[in-house]
Parts: sequence; C-alpha cells; structure tokens
Amino acid sequence: MKNKAIILGLTLFLFGWVLAACGEKSEQVGGREVIERELDKIEFSSWIRDSFTVSPDNQHIAYVARRGNKVVVMVDGKAGKEYDGIGTAPIFSPDSQRLAYGAGRGRKWIVVVDGREGKEYDGIMEGDPVFSPDSEHVAYRAARGNKRLVIVDGEEGKEYDDIVAIGGAKLAWDDDNKLHYLAKKGDTIILVEEEL
Repeated sequence: MKNKAIILGLTLFLFGWVLAACGEKSEQVGGREVIERELDKIEFSSWIRDSFTVSPDNQHIAYVARRGNKVVVMVDGKAGKEYDGIGTAPIFSPDSQRLAYGAGRGRKWIVVVDGREGKEYDGIMEGDPVFSPDSEHVAYRAARGNKRLVIVDGEEGKEYDDIVAIGGAKLAWDDDNKLHYLAKKGDTIILVEEEL
C-alpha cells in the first residue's frame, strides 16, 4: 500500500510538472478542478472579437485581426494573407486539422481552405463554408450575378435562382459524402440532394 502511495505521489508530481512546462496550471476552485492552458498571445488592439474560434480538439485557435485597413486570419499565432474583409469567423473541420473561411478582395469573395484560395464570386453566403462530418469535403454557397450555386471541394454545382435559407437553414451534410439544401427555381422551392 505504501508503494502505491509513493507511485501515486510521483505520478501527480510529474503530471503537475508537465502541466507547468506546457504553460498549464491546475487549481481547485469551488470544488471543481480548473485547468488553464495558454494557447496564444493575442494583440488585443487588432483582434476582431466575434471572430475568435477554437478547434474541436481544443488544440488550435483562429481569429481575425486588423492590419491597417486590411484583415488577416491568425491561426495558432501565424498570420495568413491580407484581405479587404473576412465574411464570418474561420471554421475548423470536425477533426481539427483543416480551416476554412470566406474572404473579400475588392468586390469579389473567395473561400480559403487550408490556406488555398478558391475561385472568385460575387458573394459567399453567411454561415459558409461547411465541412463534411469526416472533414474530407468542404461546401459553400456562392453568388454569381443573380444566380446562386453550391461549390463542393472547388467544383461548381448547378445554378439556381436562390439557395434558400429559411429559419437559418444552410447546407446540411447527411453523411460523409452526401449533402442537401433548399433551392429556388422560378416560383418553386426544391430539395436538392448531392452525392459525391
């Protein structure tokens, strides 16, 4: 029993030392254990508050920061390319390994996935892009003139009069290779299902 107590004590000591070495600290607050881990140093004067996002595995952070009259997406302390605007907060894939966001350049909008820019469009719909559950695919709605279309992995889909967002609805992945959405064609609303 004494050996188990010594081993437990050494284990707790080593765990505490590892936490401290990683910039983490642990303490008891109100009967709960609170662990704090430093993620990144942020220059708060340039940070756009509502853009902050943390990856699903809590290992990465991304946010939008001002650089003069431009904006950049900061990922784990590293700045991406400068743009005139960022559409919505950057989003991480479900596996936390990929990042996507809409960015504006002049009057055109693009989606940036893993640092690579997609094709220019007249607009990217709010709430997009969206990753598939397995993180392999990314889809978003775009505007070209008075038409709307869905882009999956950089490939354009069929054009519609509108991609309908009733009650905040957007693209929905049914599984890793299948998504659906509502589209307007003339005076008809249709359910569109796409299988990759």
